[in-house]
Amino acid sequence: EGQPNISRGFGCAGFVELNSKTGEAVPSEQYRMFRHVSPFVRRGAQVLIAPVKSNAAGSERVTSLLYSTFKNPDGSYVVVLACPKTGKEPSWCPNIQFQIKLNNQYLPLQMLAGSITTVVIRGS
Repeated sequence: EGQPNISRGFGCAGFVELNSKTGEAVPSEQYRMFRHVSPFVRRGAQVLIAPVKSNAAGSERVTSLLYSTFKNPDGSYVVVLACPKTGKEPSWCPNIQFQIKLNNQYLPLQMLAGSITTVVIRGS
């Protein structure tokens, strides 16, 4: 509910967390995500449904990707991906490989566990 929610587990919360003991204000994870996404997603962008399909070994990692996809008014596409750390990553391979498909063209990508990335595909 309330999609897109690429932060998995963060409901409605503020952008700043206050330490009740010290009074220190710390930017929240939601703030960090918003700050990461906001330079790329333009006012008036459409939120798109982009299914994940997998038929390869390690598909459980691909389906654990958190993502949101947008189409900006200028025709560009923005895909924001978060690759959570599960703690099950083998020490020799802490990443995930996958592809983004748009108009029968493929963009191969690799992400480290625990990372966030944004892909901008310019409109034609």
